[in-house]
Amino acid sequence: MVPCDRRRGTARALEVDRRVRAGSTGVRYHPHPAGCVTASGTRRAGAMVENVDPSRMATATYVYCLIAGSRVPALDRVPAGLPGTGPVRLLDVNGDDSTAAAPPTSPRSRGQGPAEDRSRLRRAAGRSANQWLVVADAPIAQYGDAAINRHLSDLDWVSRAAIAHEAVVEAFIDAPAVLPMKLFTLFNNDARALDHLRRERSRVAGLLKRVGGHHEWGVRVVLDPAYRPPAKRRASGGASAASGLAYLSLKKAQRDHASELARRARTTVADLYDRLQAEASASRRRTAADLPAKGGPLLLDAAFLVPRSRSGQFRALVGRQSKALASHGYHLTMSGPWPPYTFIQD
Repeated sequence: MVPCDRRRGTARALEVDRRVRAGSTGVRYHPHPAGCVTASGTRRAGAMVENVDPSRMATATYVYCLIAGSRVPALDRVPAGLPGTGPVRLLDVNGDDSTAAAPPTSPRSRGQGPAEDRSRLRRAAGRSANQWLVVADAPIAQYGDAAINRHLSDLDWVSRAAIAHEAVVEAFIDAPAVLPMKLFTLFNNDARALDHLRRERSRVAGLLKRVGGHHEWGVRVVLDPAYRPPAKRRASGGASAASGLAYLSLKKAQRDHASELARRARTTVADLYDRLQAEASASRRRTAADLPAKGGPLLLDAAFLVPRSRSGQFRALVGRQSKALASHGYHLTMSGPWPPYTFIQD
């Protein structure tokens, strides 16, 4: 069965800092989340951070993702989110600010009981093409622009934030459509976040149409350094000199085989990519040198946007291809399912 890697990842932290991109940990984090939705013209790669004034406000609105569907997303199993932030809550993009939904413990819902919250959410769910921003209150002292810039060189800090961010996004992976936002996407308040999404309405609609009902799957292929071609049978007996010659011949054959694998790699991975691409709605092949691979040279690093209804067929195809390639010295791993990080770029 093909390895389905759910723990492999890095602390690249959404291209926030090149020093972070160079780091590698064993965390379960999507290896290429840099394609998340963000506004054009942001001041820092990987995020939208407004100029928040700590003297005028204590918290900003942190945005994890956008959800679209006919039902209100459930929050009961959503993890806590970034350290120090408030409870994860929902903002109704289709309505006005008064329809923002939050758990009863959230500061934004004080004075409103759970029954009223549920009533407002049911009214929101009654409309067509419902959209919600998944947000939380973020302390300016901890997640304001200046604070984030101070911590960008701290690999552990950015890693923890990146893992927590992705964990919240992944909690909604089975929603009809999810558009992940980049790490450290913050707005001054709820109204500014909603206003931004409404201004981007046509662009967002196109993205939702593209990725709705799909999951992203990652596929990687490396040369297996432990692979050895089957040894040829030799006749028994012979002098020790003959045995030494046979050993040298075997080592030469192994080196020649490795060289042949490298020469054939381009054709092999191109054929694999074409086969998998035919089963996906969209695909992206990343530059292999973008991220180092453990074990051997990285030959293929690709992402496939697959209809959820065809996930089983896609995984079965990858399994067959993995088995076939393994017999020739190639090692294939698959990761996913993921939110569609790679396929929400314009």
